[in-house]
Amino acid sequence: MWVRFIISSLIIFFAGRRLPKYVRIISAHTGIGESYLGLIALGAITSFPELVTSLSSSSLLRDPDLALSNILGSNIFNVTIIAILFIWSGEMFFNKGDKGNFLAAFLGILMTTLVGLAILQRSKFTILGICYLSWLLLFLYLFSIRWLYKVDRDKIPSQAEKGKIGNIYLKGIFSALLIIIAGYEASFSCKGIANAMHWESSFVGGLFLAVATSLPELTVCLSAFKIGSPEMAIGNVFGSNIFNLAIIFPIDLFYPGSIFSSVSRYQILIALEGIFLTILAMAGIAYRSNRKVGLIPDGFFMIFIYFFGFLWMFHNMKK
Repeated sequence: MWVRFIISSLIIFFAGRRLPKYVRIISAHTGIGESYLGLIALGAITSFPELVTSLSSSSLLRDPDLALSNILGSNIFNVTIIAILFIWSGEMFFNKGDKGNFLAAFLGILMTTLVGLAILQRSKFTILGICYLSWLLLFLYLFSIRWLYKVDRDKIPSQAEKGKIGNIYLKGIFSALLIIIAGYEASFSCKGIANAMHWESSFVGGLFLAVATSLPELTVCLSAFKIGSPEMAIGNVFGSNIFNLAIIFPIDLFYPGSIFSSVSRYQILIALEGIFLTILAMAGIAYRSNRKVGLIPDGFFMIFIYFFGFLWMFHNMKK
């Protein structure tokens, strides 16, 4: 399992490191902003491992805790990637006029809050066999696609990268497929390692499986930041998070009854940690969009919160 996980992780790294460059070229040729492509295209591509593993957990394993904690835990890890970028960067971090990422972050907070309320209420009311809140999450995601496009459409795309557009599309699709396949392999190998330790599903999904399925986001974000596109990097994080929350709809579809009525209430605490980290990330981005900064401790504080949650779950959620 360890060898399988390492090989899959290496494939994700080498495939993901080129994907932001391809997206930047596509942005220049199509006129679609980098932030929007990061939010929608990269967010969906890098979230495919979460989709596959959560659907498998719900429909095949009938383990709703593993499915939902994988989504919420992945969102927490994704936001922690921003903390890594905070530590890495010592310069002006964001375009002050870039509203799309902030709107996506607010939407992610709203959707996560709805998930937490549904878990707290153990909502059983369904429409066509799917919890009404799952329908609402899907609607919010589909609405956000159009809404964020309107916010982003007036931006001038980057002209820094050029290339033969036909080859770029093929290379981008190939890289995306590699990330999807390798992410699938990495997530299931990590699940096998964690299950061998006999830990509870919420703990396994929220930590080990979540990190494994978030490897594409980590690689793509670091690569985007390296080529000078922080908006694309953060767009990938927030776009991935709202896509992950929309995944709850198909999970609920393939699970008998409402998934929210069957999961552990520990999931609420995972959701709250995700909301808190997102607020800290937004505050850090806003601060860096107004001034050139040196090393400030917000990134370290976010990482501390993440690992504190890890330790708490280790002591309270393992079997």
